[in-house]
Amino acid sequence: MSEHYNSLLDLFGQTECLEEVCALLEKMLHDLNMTGWTSLLNSSIVYGNSDLGKRCLHQVSHLELRDASCYVLLSNLFSGMAMWDAMAELLKQRKSLNAWKKPGNSCIEIEQRVYKFTLGDEKHPQVDAIYAKLLRLNVKARNEGYLPEVSMVM
Repeated sequence: MSEHYNSLLDLFGQTECLEEVCALLEKMLHDLNMTGWTSLLNSSIVYGNSDLGKRCLHQVSHLELRDASCYVLLSNLFSGMAMWDAMAELLKQRKSLNAWKKPGNSCIEIEQRVYKFTLGDEKHPQVDAIYAKLLRLNVKARNEGYLPEVSMVM
């Protein structure tokens, strides 16, 4: 049942009916879920509503205290709005809870051989070849007109 509500909540959030979404989520106390609150947090970022973003994080922290994704999302909202003090406070809270994501893994194929590496790992024996290939792919993508969205990158 909550999957249907989450779809509806996401749709309302995309149409900037944020208070309606929040009211509905608060009425659904018997069926609290991460997906609905995270969807609302995403919408609060899109529409620059930091107060609602904080409320979402508060609700999510009751459901899953160490969920790193919501801290990342709220941090992006704060950085996008140049709310540096709020961002520093959020980082302090995140550190005290040890709410961190696991580093991402990637694969790349070089000369018909697949290599797996972890974000920031520079111990791989062919790290130079891997980063050179990634640089070439990045240049090629930009030459084709791709521009990455970096407004939320810290």
